[in-house]
Amino acid sequence: MMKRMVSSVLALLLVLSLSGVALAVPSEVEYRSTRRFLELMDDQGVKYIHEGLDEEQDEVVRITYRLEDENVSFRLCFSEDGEHCAIYAWDLAAFDPADTDRVLREVNSLNRQYHACVFTVDETEATVTACADVIFRTTGSDEICYEALQGMARVVNAALGVLLPYEKE
Repeated sequence: MMKRMVSSVLALLLVLSLSGVALAVPSEVEYRSTRRFLELMDDQGVKYIHEGLDEEQDEVVRITYRLEDENVSFRLCFSEDGEHCAIYAWDLAAFDPADTDRVLREVNSLNRQYHACVFTVDETEATVTACADVIFRTTGSDEICYEALQGMARVVNAALGVLLPYEKE
């Protein structure tokens, strides 16, 4: 079990280090916290897509990693107040509604085991999502959000091994 966890973390770090370099931070970035985070992503050589402001006035950045042979997109939503970022990984697994009770038990187990993010089951859509809320003050948002993203990616990577067997074909 420990060897598998270590190999998963090493694989994740390798994927992160092999991500190509993004271009300079887009000029249309509006929030300081978003700009600082994207400058760090440039420094780390992590590719991202700046999606701009959404309907809630959150500034959205998408980063995609390859985890457990799946592309997983993490959507970071930086708030206008400059002190909050919500990170989402939607639709980690789409399952047959007949498996809802089993998937709920698995998700509850994951939530007891890991604390970097919370897994939820959308019973209407029959999907599993992970989310994390990051709170910071006006300084340190770049490193705090990057560490939260890395921690969440490690947990999602481990969780995919549990969730993918339920994936609807």
